Amino acid sequence: MATPTGRYFKLVALSDPAWLKSEVLAGKARFGWSGQGMDLRVLAHKDRALFTPSERTTWRHTAFLTQRITAGDRLVLQFERPLRKFLVAEVTDPGYEFDGAGLQDFNHMLHCTSLTPDYLWINARIVPLSLRHALSKRGHYYEIYGKAATAALDRIIHEKLWSTPDAVASRTQRDELDAAYESTKRRAIEEISTRWPSTNFERFCASLCERIENVAVKELKDTHQGWDMLLQLTNPVTNEVLMDDVPVQCKNYRGAVDDDRPIDDLVRCIEKSHKSIAYLFILGDLSPAFEARLEARRVQLEAQLEKDITFEVVDQDTIAELYLQHASELTSDS
Repeated sequence: MATPTGRYFKLVALSDPAWLKSEVLAGKARFGWSGQGMDLRVLAHKDRALFTPSERTTWRHTAFLTQRITAGDRLVLQFERPLRKFLVAEVTDPGYEFDGAGLQDFNHMLHCTSLTPDYLWINARIVPLSLRHALSKRGHYYEIYGKAATAALDRIIHEKLWSTPDAVASRTQRDELDAAYESTKRRAIEEISTRWPSTNFERFCASLCERIENVAVKELKDTHQGWDMLLQLTNPVTNEVLMDDVPVQCKNYRGAVDDDRPIDDLVRCIEKSHKSIAYLFILGDLSPAFEARLEARRVQLEAQLEKDITFEVVDQDTIAELYLQHASELTSDS
């Protein structure tokens, strides 16, 4: 086993949890965006200008596997949403490998040794709140910072706390609060959808953005160019403008989102604004199929415009969380 580096990375792989877990226990931590022919070691030596759309997507989402993670780094692995349990593993030599066996996805592999024989529960008493907070950030990959969080992981591993009674004893109150919060979010989504339908939803999103620190609404009107408003985003440290006239599209759906109008509007936002980023505030259930179509159009647009393009999706869970933070102000405005 390589010498531990002291670094921890959180990886989220959403597929068959039982299979992903069995692979980790067999020494392989798998990651997505990895169809056949997407070996990062090969792509690293290819001219970026010659990337196919699929190669561009793979590189964008997974290059960190070879550029940042090395043998001795430790991985916190999540296979389901929301986060309820996780595994911890340590990367071993030779680190990254690509599976050429013919799988359609999850061919990126990091050789590893499992440090936890079974799942650790996020609400177990052995998981302090500092670690719980560090593991609850959004994103498919990020480094875990903070001495308290990394020290908690070190202690769990070094003292084998998974074998103690506290590993199975949940914070009952914390579990109940989590369940209550998820229920509150569902009610908030329903309230927002009902209270601010159609064009009122655009005004709701503008009011919400105005209350988010370092975000300002510059314009709120339908220009028939794809966006409903323009945002200005500032640096929280220096207060300098980071991005200006960022286009935002707002969509209020109920249930599954099964049409491509939001995607079409995002494409128009980029084409008409000449920006490299556009936001989508959207209510409704976004399926993996919708997300795949969104990603395919983003990649297609990158190839067409020959520049990096970002579609930022603010989904209904995020909208509900922001609403609950600012509910009193927003309802007093309505």
